[in-house]
Amino acid sequence: MASQIPKPPARDANQGEGDIEADRRYRARTQEFVESGRGQAQIKQGVSVSDEEAKDLERAEREGRSRAKEEDPNVDRDYERPRDDQDKARNKLL
Repeated sequence: MASQIPKPPARDANQGEGDIEADRRYRARTQEFVESGRGQAQIKQGVSVSDEEAKDLERAEREGRSRAKEEDPNVDRDYERPRDDQDKARNKLL
């Protein structure tokens, strides 16, 4: 669990938008946290929201979906059913 985290490069090299070294450090530290006791405790605890916050979140999601050009075809996809059946079922709901 306590792995060696790679150090940043010694030179001041600008890698542009995709800083590979920073990505590696972030991923290593995130994985280490997730596997730690503290990380596992937070995962089990989950996110708790009040009823009011839940209603707010649902309203915000509805509002966001109303502005969307189209629904993501991979959301709630049933891979056991052919694609055409899913599209027909989704269109009935709209």
